[in-house]
Amino acid sequence: MALDTDKKLDGRPFREQLADRLNPTLRQRLLTLAQRHPAAVVMLDLASEASGAMRLVHEEMYRKVLQWAGFSTEARTRDLELRLLRDGKLDAFKARAQEEASGLTWEEVRDDPYFGIQVASQLAHEFYPQSFSTPDTLANTAELQIERGLDEDVATMLSLVRQRTGYHNVIFVIDEVGQYVAPSDDRIHALQGLAEALKQQGHALLMVTAQQTLTNDNPDAALNSAKLAKLRPVSHLAWS
Repeated sequence: MALDTDKKLDGRPFREQLADRLNPTLRQRLLTLAQRHPAAVVMLDLASEASGAMRLVHEEMYRKVLQWAGFSTEARTRDLELRLLRDGKLDAFKARAQEEASGLTWEEVRDDPYFGIQVASQLAHEFYPQSFSTPDTLANTAELQIERGLDEDVATMLSLVRQRTGYHNVIFVIDEVGQYVAPSDDRIHALQGLAEALKQQGHALLMVTAQQTLTNDNPDAALNSAKLAKLRPVSHLAWS
């Protein structure tokens, strides 16, 4: 958190408040580190922010990052916004959306599960007629039909965070990951995949917290799901 100058507590940079609690030597090391390696920090609390749709960890993080970056909370609309952004058409789309929404801005209607998707679907046909053959095509597309790969999601997240913050280094912090992934092999493997994908991209770090312990020599570990032991290799994936 101290590496991100935008993180504040009660109006003061978190970095300064942490530095105040350290001895002079550690304080100087912290400030030097923050100066040399500033980073954007994006946090996800799976206990309170998970969508409840049984998504994999990287899918929850993807949803969180795009919401943080100002995209719609509606998955189909969000994917359309991303495509428009990549094609340089998002501003034109927003202007047309305001016309279709009787003067309401796109930001005011985009999260509406009924009206917002209706406007998005109509304009998707207008902007991409080859992909959306009718004004109802997007609205009639189920979320699960929109397929993306892990590497694509990771590249999109990093690109958006870097564009929005100006920092090249990015730290993703996921809280309460143990309870979320323990019941599912798929979720455990997906978390491993997320860590590896971030490592491959470089200048990105994944930090996760859990109430459970992962070491076999800890007596408390007996209370954990045996599946959590599979998470131990994730800790070896370092900042690159």
